Amino acid sequence: MEILQGIFFMAIVGLSWTISGIVMGSAPRKNVNINVMLFFSALIAMIVCGILGLFEGFPIMCASKTFWITFCVLSVCGIVNYVQLFEMSAAMEKGPNGIIWSLIQSGFVFPFIVGVVFFGAKCSLVNLSGALLILVSLFILGFLKDNKSHGNWKWPTFIAFFATGLTQALCNLPSYLPDAEAISSTWRSAFVAFGLASGTVVGTFLTLKGNVCSVIGKNIHCRLMWIYCFVLEGFSILSSIFLLYPGMNLLANAGVGAIAFPLMVASCIIGFEFYAMVILKERRNLPQILALIMMLLGIIALCN
Repeated sequence: MEILQGIFFMAIVGLSWTISGIVMGSAPRKNVNINVMLFFSALIAMIVCGILGLFEGFPIMCASKTFWITFCVLSVCGIVNYVQLFEMSAAMEKGPNGIIWSLIQSGFVFPFIVGVVFFGAKCSLVNLSGALLILVSLFILGFLKDNKSHGNWKWPTFIAFFATGLTQALCNLPSYLPDAEAISSTWRSAFVAFGLASGTVVGTFLTLKGNVCSVIGKNIHCRLMWIYCFVLEGFSILSSIFLLYPGMNLLANAGVGAIAFPLMVASCIIGFEFYAMVILKERRNLPQILALIMMLLGIIALCN
């Protein structure tokens, strides 16, 4: 029963991740400014996580050095996360949303490479085969000609892909520090949200130049922008608190903790593909279907 409940929790968390892709893809089409939306959604997350963190208590059990390294690393993680979301939105405005989402989500291969190269994580033949399958699928999806695109979507997609990998690698980095377990997931989420908010401030000034105040003023009164903000953070915070960590614990207690991450990534890719094909009416040719299957198999093998 624990295994089934854990699998269900992980699948729901993965499906909740698709909300981010749906919002980032539809916001530009609804004339909602991405920078302004990301700033306010990060601000909401920072406030909520900060309040929850104060109820938990300040992480005084870890060394000061560990705390500040964790804060700095996760703040940079949030800034890189801004780049990922901004470029993903730009790509989805021009190209096939389902393919773009799958390519970007496969960036999780980076933490595996970092763990093997720098921290001595194990790498079996199955893991290596999984990484190879993902790389081949990326090549097929990235270089296959797409006649239904409305501009160059591949360059921002690959920027977002590398930003995703770097984000996840930075997010995992504090776990290798001594005493870092004293810093709860709530505080870590607040640090990432701080970095995301900081990144959007810089990104807003760089992209909007002299029109910052007028664009913020226009969007701050946009009801749809606030709906997107609360949907983004609501699903993210609720799934993290009530499903993500309890589900991982259930699977770990059942002795199958290693399947947690592939379940989440696979379910978010499948869920978004369903949305792209049913709602957005996107179609896939045979090489694309085979590449997506290879990617899912690679995800399973890499996390085995």
